[in-house]
Amino acid sequence: MHALGVIAATFNRAEHHLLGLFLAYLGFNDTMTFLFARLRDNSFRIDLLRRTVAEKGESDEIISGVNHFCDAFDRAAQNRNILMHSGISLVVEDGANIAVVFTKGAKQDATNWNRYLLDVTKLRKIADEVHSVSRFGRRLFVHITSNYPRPDLYGAANPPEPTPFPDRPPLPVLLNPQNVPTAIASLHRQPASWEL
Repeated sequence: MHALGVIAATFNRAEHHLLGLFLAYLGFNDTMTFLFARLRDNSFRIDLLRRTVAEKGESDEIISGVNHFCDAFDRAAQNRNILMHSGISLVVEDGANIAVVFTKGAKQDATNWNRYLLDVTKLRKIADEVHSVSRFGRRLFVHITSNYPRPDLYGAANPPEPTPFPDRPPLPVLLNPQNVPTAIASLHRQPASWEL
């Protein structure tokens, strides 16, 4: 269950880097920061960033890089939302927790339950993917703001030394519902606790 905490914390960092890119293109000011905070819909945030970068992006490489980050962030957000907004059931074998079944209502029909069976290895992989997205977002922000300084960001201070364009991570793999036998999902249902 610790992997879920890592996923949540790392996703928050990735969201912070999305904010940085958002402000780099829409303006470093209180109004844009307020707008970002009020726009809780990540799809809308991403769409607004994509549209703005398409108009203001300094090069095709940067436009493509920001779009890649947006694609990766969107996938990470979808996976995070499944994990953080699901009911959980433990799969126990010989007294040991061997996997977790995440159960969440389908987006179009909340009465239709989607189930995702994940073991620790799969949860760690998701955490690693979110970390890669976050790291790429930070490095992309630093590349953009060091190679194309923003006076509203640095003011009279000197911008950092220019950095190379960062390597793009693979896109996170989207979680797909699985046919988890109902017997597993119901027999091993336990309330969430700190001891999970």
